[in-house]
Amino acid sequence: MPNVLKVLPLAILLALSAGAGAATTPPAKQANATKPAASSAPAVSTKPASPAKGTAAGSRDTAKTTSAKPATTGRTAAAKSSKARTTAPSSLKRASAAKPARAAAPAWSARAQTKAAASAAIHRPAFQPLPDVRGDGAVDVESGAALVVDADGQVIYSKNPDEVLPIASITKLMTALVVMDSRLSLDEEITITADDKDYLRNTHSRLQLGSQLTRRELLHIALMSSENRAAAALARTHPAGKAAFVQLMNAKARVLGMRSTHFADSTGLDGNNVSTARDLVKLAQAASAHPLIREFTTTTESEVEPGTRRTPMLYKNSNRLVRGGNWDIQLSKTGYLNEAGRCLLMQAEVAGKPLVFVFLSGPGRLTPMGDANRIRVWLENGSRTG
Repeated sequence: MPNVLKVLPLAILLALSAGAGAATTPPAKQANATKPAASSAPAVSTKPASPAKGTAAGSRDTAKTTSAKPATTGRTAAAKSSKARTTAPSSLKRASAAKPARAAAPAWSARAQTKAAASAAIHRPAFQPLPDVRGDGAVDVESGAALVVDADGQVIYSKNPDEVLPIASITKLMTALVVMDSRLSLDEEITITADDKDYLRNTHSRLQLGSQLTRRELLHIALMSSENRAAAALARTHPAGKAAFVQLMNAKARVLGMRSTHFADSTGLDGNNVSTARDLVKLAQAASAHPLIREFTTTTESEVEPGTRRTPMLYKNSNRLVRGGNWDIQLSKTGYLNEAGRCLLMQAEVAGKPLVFVFLSGPGRLTPMGDANRIRVWLENGSRTG
């Protein structure tokens, strides 16, 4: 198929986006989200930034964050370098006679600035839970934001539903929507390259460079097990390119009416992928319209053969509720980042009613699953469902 036909959905979706949300403005408030890292050295704040440590644990959504030096390090190095350049002409003869090696100082200063810039680029603040605000109901939910709605859009439970928060790997559901909209061949083989590595947080991936999987297999493990390199490869191999792929994600969000949502990458590793619980209900409804997305997000486990190993690799679903088998789940996606906490977007049937569950900013590893179980018990025991 000619590339022009493959890219055609891009033009159509962007045109729809212009009509649906061109007049909208980005969300004014993005709690716990950081600004996108610029391609040049980041701006220096007036106060030193406290170093933060993040730990990686559990599911494939886990992201490793490295401690960052105070932002003033780059300013100090730059100031020293600037001072050296300013004073050099007036003291050139004396410096040359005393220490011929003085000329190496600018190079050291440049390296220091580069190191400080890279350190600042990957720094993300540690997770900070939202204020403990009780939701509307007798059940206690530990997640900072939560929303449960039925098939008619009626709210069953609500807690901070409009708080703009990082959504981590829930992002991959929108990645899947754009892939499905592109109508690219799911049987096309894709090779994992260095461009698919995570240079932002240096997270680990089981997919080695040179691994070859079909687009269908990459989509499967990206949704089921939150494989980051798989999601990155899906964006990279779009005919319009990775940057345009992210634009399509944002355009699709506007078409769906997700006015408080912004995407910065296809994996969710960027902390600037943000949304609200109310917006994510719309994402779940759109994703559930695709049988393949429903299937891939609710598979318990699956094997793939990337061609770089003698034996297949087994991937498991990142949602314990799917693996447990005690829920009737039609759609599922987990998420975790150091600054996002634990997140879960799920569609399931409870007490005979199809419901969408959204949990964001969970303080503990099992918080979203525990919250879902508490709400389920609450509903099955005769609490209000409308």
